[in-house]
Amino acid sequence: MRKDYVAGRPWLETKPLETKSQRREEELHHRYFRNSWKQARLAAEHKAKQAAAAQRKRERRLVRDREKAAKAKAADATTQATAQRQREENERKARSRKNIEQIE
Repeated sequence: MRKDYVAGRPWLETKPLETKSQRREEELHHRYFRNSWKQARLAAEHKAKQAAAAQRKRERRLVRDREKAAKAKAADATTQATAQRQREENERKARSRKNIEQIE
């Protein structure tokens, strides 16, 4: 066995010196698997990016929902305040009518 180390190809490190076609076949086999590992890595990175994007989307939705709730609460408070003022004004008018009727 000849130690035939090729840079970046450790699988060729301790192979016996075989025919050129066998060597080529072995190299192609490992290149295929190296590419499949690359594909797997790229797929994992893509999946991680998708997960991060989904997380950002959820966070944005939460913020948007909180803002909507705050706006609705403020609008509700304004509506209630307006209704309260209207009631007080109606009561004042009713009292003043009553007072006028009593005077007459």
